[in-house]
Amino acid sequence: MNTDSGFSGNLLNLEVNGSSKLSVNEHGDVTQEGTLQVNGTGGSSIAGSLTVGAGLAVNSGGADISGDSIVSGTLTGLTGLSSSGAITFSGLGSGIVHSDGGGTLT
Repeated sequence: MNTDSGFSGNLLNLEVNGSSKLSVNEHGDVTQEGTLQVNGTGGSSIAGSLTVGAGLAVNSGGADISGDSIVSGTLTGLTGLSSSGAITFSGLGSGIVHSDGGGTLT
């Protein structure tokens, strides 16, 4: 489909009982309801940002995150933490850091 420059709306809208399940607008933005499953042996990539509303699970292979990252909340289940640069814990002041029996740094 080749639309004129003033077109606005959905290029594709698949519905079930009047409820949109998959749509593509004039910008190429895709809105999908339900579970998105990607099968195959090759990698998948997202060029742009990804917002996950209810948790992100990495089932195998681990996560390789590059660039500045912000984690709000608690990291649990870590068996190691490594960095090629400095790691800053903003909750710690200057001076000697103490580790208690539970591994808490103060």
